[in-house]
Amino acid sequence: MTLSEFMATLPTGTEPLMVTDSELVGLLFGLSTAYKQNSAGNLVKEALTGAAMGGLARPAAANTSMPFADTSQVAADIQRQLSKAKHLPLPLTMTANHLPVGTHFTHDLDGLRAFLALTPGYRFTLVSPTEIQITKA
Repeated sequence: MTLSEFMATLPTGTEPLMVTDSELVGLLFGLSTAYKQNSAGNLVKEALTGAAMGGLARPAAANTSMPFADTSQVAADIQRQLSKAKHLPLPLTMTANHLPVGTHFTHDLDGLRAFLALTPGYRFTLVSPTEIQITKA
C-alpha cells in the first residue's frame, strides 16, 4: 500500500482504523515521538559506522537537500523499540523532526509532508507491537 492509498483510508467518522501491516506500523512508529532516534545504541552504531566508513555520502532526495535516512539499521531499531514497548496502549504523537526516518519506508517526501500535515486531526495509539489504532480527533 502506498502512502497516498493509506492516507485515503484514514477514518472520517467515529469508526477507528486498525493498522496491522508491519511496514505501516514501522512507518507510523518511526514518525512518532515514541521512537527514540538518538538512543545510546544508535549513537554508538553511528560512531562506529562513521569511523569505519569515513566520509561516504548518502544520496540526497530529489526535491530537497535533506539526506535520506541510513536504512541499514532503521528497520531493525524500530522493530527492537516496538518489541520493548511497555505501558500499552501508548499514544503516538507524529513529528516532522522524524521525517528522515520516513524515507526508509518511502521516497515520497511530499507525501510524507502531506501525511504529517494531516496528523493533528487524528489520534494514533500503539495497541500492541504489531498494531496501531487511528481515530479521528
